[in-house]
Amino acid sequence: MKNIKINSFVIDFNEPLSEFEYNHVRFDGCPNVNNRYLLSKIDYRKNSTLDKNPKRIEVIYEGNKRFAYDTVFNSFTEYFYRVIASDPFGATATSEWLLLRSPEGVPKDYVDLKYLNAQVVSGYQIKVLNMSNFCYYCDSMNRMNRIFNGIIHRFILVVEEFNSDLNQYDGLKNVTFYCDTVCFAELLPTKNAQVYDETIFSEDFDPNANVLLIETKPVTKYLLAVQICTEHGGCTISDFKPFTTNEEAPTGVAAPDATERTATSLRLTWKPPKNSNGNVTGYILRLIDSVNSENAIYFGLNLEYLYENLKSFTTYTFSLEACNRIGCSRSPQSSFTTSEMAPLSVMVPLVVNVDTSIKLKKKNFFKSN
Repeated sequence: MKNIKINSFVIDFNEPLSEFEYNHVRFDGCPNVNNRYLLSKIDYRKNSTLDKNPKRIEVIYEGNKRFAYDTVFNSFTEYFYRVIASDPFGATATSEWLLLRSPEGVPKDYVDLKYLNAQVVSGYQIKVLNMSNFCYYCDSMNRMNRIFNGIIHRFILVVEEFNSDLNQYDGLKNVTFYCDTVCFAELLPTKNAQVYDETIFSEDFDPNANVLLIETKPVTKYLLAVQICTEHGGCTISDFKPFTTNEEAPTGVAAPDATERTATSLRLTWKPPKNSNGNVTGYILRLIDSVNSENAIYFGLNLEYLYENLKSFTTYTFSLEACNRIGCSRSPQSSFTTSEMAPLSVMVPLVVNVDTSIKLKKKNFFKSN
């Protein structure tokens, strides 16, 4: 059959083609009207060998029922159907062609992480640059060596964080970038809640997703991957790329506590910092006097220190620093008072004769304690 006119397009089913391609496909899946297409049940791929007389029109049902099922499809492929009715005397009538497109499928293409430009900035951030590089997949339907099973509608940055308690990676956040928002200059990019999730990304980004900062924890393992998705058919994910964030100074350093008190000593104890952000290299216990001058009285890895030779019933103020190889962080101050003890150096009372009486007069204690 040659030069069949369907909806004003001329289609030649019999012209032997070794390949077909889509050029400049956009979001509704409609190719340019000046392209030539081979539409049939035969799967023609690039550089495939064709029979001399390939079967391009396939009978999917023959009988007297008024319905039929066609179950052999390629994803996101256009098919033409028509019905030929005949009577016992050989007379026939033929319907016009009906154009149908099969549903989208999961993209089969390999997602190349060479387009992922990410780097660890600190213990608290991973910077992702130029996510718009993945627009390559949004605009690749015209490449014969790609099999997308549909039109790429969006790509997704997948972030996973290692859970040391469960010894597994947990999904932190999936962030979606839509092709029509990020990739095409003719469509004005906008900051859209569906595109950017501010709970994971800071405000430091531009509309084309060229700078994204992922909030992280120090000395923690992360995995980043990218999915490409058709609108309804599903997604294909890349390999995961590992990142480990940097060490930072400890955080959550608690003030020391006095677990034992005497008149002349204080036993001071403390807990490791809530977030060591690396290996703790030591603790510094500082004594702070009334004019806020400081004196380091202990440095080491122990979690307690006995401070002796103190004055009785006297208040002392301390602070604690926890350190790793990056730096130190200080706790709030805490104050403790030593116990009382019996007065010392009580003087003998002075006896004074007053006429017929005796008056006893005490002198001030040397030390009240």
